[in-house]
Amino acid sequence: TGDGWIQQAKITADDPHTEDNFGCSVAVEGNTVVIGADGKDQGFLVDAGAAYIFIRNQGTWKQQAKLTTARPKMWDYFGTSVAIYGHRAVIGATQANLMGELGTGAAYVFVRNGKSWNLEAILSPDDGRPGDFFGHSVGIFDDTIVVGALLSDPYIENNRLINAGSVYVF
Repeated sequence: TGDGWIQQAKITADDPHTEDNFGCSVAVEGNTVVIGADGKDQGFLVDAGAAYIFIRNQGTWKQQAKLTTARPKMWDYFGTSVAIYGHRAVIGATQANLMGELGTGAAYVFVRNGKSWNLEAILSPDDGRPGDFFGHSVGIFDDTIVVGALLSDPYIENNRLINAGSVYVF
């Protein structure tokens, strides 16, 4: 308002628990907010992670959905990164082990259908390796999704292993 910013709301999950890391990542488009909680436990699965969708209606934010993977695993860290564009949300899980190796990572694409969010695709790198942290960052615009792999493409420089990182475009 005027020349300053005023807090409009404070958003919390409907199911808060210790060390959920709710808010570790956030994205907003219009009246929709996506919030990552990469430390959210799923039953006995520690740090499996979750992402939450909130909708603003007449100035009030209400939780519309809680997103998780169909088969969560311990230490997936689903929700490390989030992005939204139109009716699609992308959620990064840096430790997802889709390729049979811990820490390869994945990005999950959800599409909104009314009030429901359904899994549309699971993205993984063609050349992924353990420890790449694919999904550390995600972005989406129109029909393009980009996913950062913080520690991919290692090489040796001065007898030291350097993890240069990569960005994958889908």
